[in-house]
Amino acid sequence: MKLEELYEHFNEDERLKTTKANSIEFITTDHFIQKYLKEDSKLLELGAATGAYSIHYAKQGYDVTAVEPVERNLNILKSKITDDMRVTPILGNALDLSMLEDNTFDIIMCLGPFYHLKTNKERVQSINEMKRVVKDDGIILIAYISHDMIVICEQMRYDSHLLIDESVYKAEEHRLVDEPFTFLTYDDMKECANDNNLTLIEEFAQDGTSELFADKINAMSEEEYKNWLSFHFYICQKKELIGFSNHIAGIYKK
Repeated sequence: MKLEELYEHFNEDERLKTTKANSIEFITTDHFIQKYLKEDSKLLELGAATGAYSIHYAKQGYDVTAVEPVERNLNILKSKITDDMRVTPILGNALDLSMLEDNTFDIIMCLGPFYHLKTNKERVQSINEMKRVVKDDGIILIAYISHDMIVICEQMRYDSHLLIDESVYKAEEHRLVDEPFTFLTYDDMKECANDNNLTLIEEFAQDGTSELFADKINAMSEEEYKNWLSFHFYICQKKELIGFSNHIAGIYKK
């Protein structure tokens, strides 16, 4: 399925901000990015979608370049830009950043491309482009979809026949078919980073069990939700629990 067709069915703003449960990914990711922001930081977001992150940081006064391959998404992002924001929207993808100069950005947010890069060759190409345009002392944040947690979440929440459906799950390999998304295990991503000379600074579970237990989280009172978020932050970097999350992010230096 082409990205244009896929994102006719996905609204990234709604996915990240409409309920208590689906807000956890955004809240967590922002929490970690804030640790690395400086007053004059220049940000690059790859796969910016409709601008949830790019516009968020532009509102805080940061200079943001937003690269998005789906024209419909980019047009929505453009519609959110106000005169007081410094946002450069670009129709493009993470495999070719030739329009950007070397050693330019303090922070690169790659929060969507690894959901769709099917081959190791493509991931290497993307990483090389990010390493080229990030500053020597900058960081690269790469998010990916956690293969094993998706199996658990899909089987237990949405499709009780998933594990016997050979069109989507290869039982002998314990492996999902990469369509329409690409799924990586924790070890897949670790190997990818090591092979491409990325130095891991820290990693975290972006949303943890929020989709698996969405109904219960959404029913929480404000006080209960506040305490749940606090507990989520307590466990989201524990080595034994990082993989127990639909989305995982690593922060790297080149």
